[in-house]
Amino acid sequence: MTKPKPKPLGTLVEVREGATIVRPDLAEITSHGGAYVLDVPGVHVVDGQQLEADTTAETEPVAP
Repeated sequence: MTKPKPKPLGTLVEVREGATIVRPDLAEITSHGGAYVLDVPGVHVVDGQQLEADTTAETEPVAP
C-alpha cells in the first residue's frame, strides 16, 4: 500500500459530528460541525485517518 499524497494547507475535509481530531501539535479536539481545515503543516488524525498537510503539496484541479 502506498502512502497517501500530502494535501495542501487550507484543504477542507468533511468530518462527522463528534469526530475526534488530533492536530500536529497533539492537541485533541472534537468536531462540532461537518468540516475541518488542514491549517498547519504536519499530520492531522481525523477520526482515526491520518491526513498530512504540506506547504509544497500541489492543489488538485477543480472540475468546471
